[in-house]
Amino acid sequence: MSENILNVRIDAVDLKEAKEKVREFLDSNKQNKIFTPNPEMLVDAHKDKYFKEVLNDSDLNICDGKGIQLFSKGKLKRIPGIDFMLEICKIAEEEGKSVYLLGSGDKLVVENTKAELLKKFPKLRISGINQGPKITINNKQLLIDEEVNSKTIDEIIMTAPEILFVAFGHGKQEKWIDLNLEDLPSVKIAMGVGGAF
Repeated sequence: MSENILNVRIDAVDLKEAKEKVREFLDSNKQNKIFTPNPEMLVDAHKDKYFKEVLNDSDLNICDGKGIQLFSKGKLKRIPGIDFMLEICKIAEEEGKSVYLLGSGDKLVVENTKAELLKKFPKLRISGINQGPKITINNKQLLIDEEVNSKTIDEIIMTAPEILFVAFGHGKQEKWIDLNLEDLPSVKIAMGVGGAF
């Protein structure tokens, strides 16, 4: 079941069902993308065909905005992206899966995120952290420092995480996942987490 809002699919799942999906994704032999549409993202996707295609190509779109929940007349349950990221970390800790933290553009922010996650989930395996390449959007296309991006991808491949959290801000992170996920064979779940770090 899903709702279509501004031509973006949002899955009608509650937290329990969304967590079941995560367990399925971790057991599957394919790569899965999780995005967290909020009203701002839907407005951007309405103006940006590529962004809309990327969002609709995800394996799970959770409702991350009160506005979307209200608009759906209660058919969609709100699951804040940051809360869902923590739920995924809990599942990863239980199942011995490793996570990788990518993004924010600030080394200290990523280091602090790692420290906070390990306080909450002492047995969580964090295979690596990286502030990520500098990314800008020009005319709806990603502009990436290719050399830094290539090194980042190599590092993720070497540490072989099952779960990748990408925090470049909405639009950038979803497009980055779309462009780079297939080069990261160990990753079963890639999730855009915005400002969660």
